[in-house]
Amino acid sequence: MFFKYLGYYSVAVFIFISGFGLYTSFALKGNEYIKKFPFKRILSFYTIYCVLSIIYIIYDFILGITHSA
Repeated sequence: MFFKYLGYYSVAVFIFISGFGLYTSFALKGNEYIKKFPFKRILSFYTIYCVLSIIYIIYDFILGITHSA
């Protein structure tokens, strides 16, 4: 039970620190940071996500693992 609540608090702290970091970056760099944010951050994350998803699908196919929808 202790670790369950520790996990909740850890996630809350992580989200707070992430939001504070984004706010600080926006405050220091202005609108230019917001204009470049989707391309620099989200697009790079999405590319890695797609590559890893394809690797996962190939791995499941090779091992014969099926998932129900």
